This record gives sequence, C-alpha cells and structure tokens, in this order.
Amino acid sequence: MLIFDEELNFDTALFQPLDYTKEEIVYFDIETTGFSPATSSVYLIGVVYHNGTQYMMRQWFADKKESEKEIIASFIEFIKN
Repeated sequence: MLIFDEELNFDTALFQPLDYTKEEIVYFDIETTGFSPATSSVYLIGVVYHNGTQYMMRQWFADKKESEKEIIASFIEFIKN
C-alpha cells in the first residue's frame, strides 16, 4: 500500500456547504477495476479534507491486488476522525 499526502491551495469558498464547517466535511472517491465484486477490486481511495489550517488531499493506492483490504482498513480508520 502506498499513501500520498498533498497540501491543496485553492479558493476555499468552493468547498463551504451550508450548515457545516469546513472541518466537518470530507470529500472522497473510490476507484475500482470494475463493477462486479467477484472480479473487481478497489485500487485507489482519495479524500479531500480540511485539517484546521488548510485543505489536504490523501490517496491510498493499492500497489498490488493484496493491498485492497489494507487501503480500505486504513481509509476507515482515517474517516473515523
């Protein structure tokens, strides 16, 4: 499993939905190799979040098929906060 972290610099007004602070929001996307759980796997999960100072992007990348469970578990642990 590989994890990439990057600071983002852009207009924060784009990411301020009503009734929530920017620290309460996480945008995420999950990439798979297809739609069938029998023949496909998750190979990338990406999130954008605000850490209290700025927006950050984190990506979990399955560098091999066996890493799928590891990136899902790591994402779930991250999203708990």
